[in-house]
Amino acid sequence: MSPPPLRDLASHDAKETGPGEIAAGSFRTTVLIVEDERDIRAILADLLEDEGYSVAQASNGFEALGLLRSGLRPCTILLDLMMPVMNGWTFREQQLCDPELTKIPVAVMTAAGVPADTIRRELATIDVMRKPLSVDEILAVVARAIG
Repeated sequence: MSPPPLRDLASHDAKETGPGEIAAGSFRTTVLIVEDERDIRAILADLLEDEGYSVAQASNGFEALGLLRSGLRPCTILLDLMMPVMNGWTFREQQLCDPELTKIPVAVMTAAGVPADTIRRELATIDVMRKPLSVDEILAVVARAIG
């Protein structure tokens, strides 16, 4: 039996985590969630924190670049593709052009109909997860990124 889709966990009491709440020295296990849907961000953050990760959040690629350029170094980035202000495609393009940020692994979360192989090739991502997301898949992707 497969785990319930992440959106089915929306009733879960999630908490918002800001970048200021990341403990010093925990950068190896920090995950940056870049997602415009606040409920999805909050659920992902709660799930990852329950597993022992520190979490930073951004509602679009522009905010995420700001966090990274101000010194945040997550072990991985969970990136939505379709967002306002700066989408995931543009964020990844900018990230790959910055030598200090290019090595941070990125896993894409999307409902877009773009083939996974195209996303992996064009964005040099480690994984592509289709929405609705599953808990097991998210945890496996983050573990692989750290591993």
